[in-house]
Amino acid sequence: MAAIKFTSEEQRHAYVALARFNNSFSNIVNNLDGLEKENIFDSKSLTVFRGYAQELQSQLNCKLLETLHHVEQREAFERGKIRIQREHHLNPDRPAFTERKRKR
Repeated sequence: MAAIKFTSEEQRHAYVALARFNNSFSNIVNNLDGLEKENIFDSKSLTVFRGYAQELQSQLNCKLLETLHHVEQREAFERGKIRIQREHHLNPDRPAFTERKRKR
């Protein structure tokens, strides 16, 4: 997977959008539930539509969260280097962070 780089603003926007998507899907499912309780439409059709909405929600979450997971892991690694440097500075007996060169 190619490295995706987000600014902090883009990353925040991605999480806000994901929350909005999930809220919207929740509204769809709740509205379908309400229609089913009122016996206005065929219950089997509403169940199928509810399943479609929940499947799409799951697929959307999986794909977007996979990307965000990689971004968060990379950020945690970079921020961890700062913590390791500080710990080494405070206690020189602790090993310093040294980045290994990748073999190609």
